[in-house]
Amino acid sequence: MTKAEEIKLLDDIIAQAPKRSYLRTTLRELRVQFESDIRSDFETMPNLAELERERAGLQDYIRSQRKQVSEIETKVRCLRAERERMIIEIHSKAVYIANRALDTRREWENLSL
Repeated sequence: MTKAEEIKLLDDIIAQAPKRSYLRTTLRELRVQFESDIRSDFETMPNLAELERERAGLQDYIRSQRKQVSEIETKVRCLRAERERMIIEIHSKAVYIANRALDTRREWENLSL
């Protein structure tokens, strides 16, 4: 479609709109801007439905990323709790082994007397 054909189509659409309609009044007010945009090859306004789909897709992506972050944070908390439990267990075993070593040493000392 040529630029002239696009401008004619715009005029036809305006002419077909009901005379006392918001659409006709608005299109008439915007016609000069539309014609200027058509003649200058100005990029058209993005399709609002397409932008809405993109926005919804981004929101879905953000939700999925937040869910992953939440799951990772839960795993990190579990790992930290497990680490603390293991530290306490290792400490307890070390104390037990140290006490057994002292007891064994005392027993050997008592035997050698």
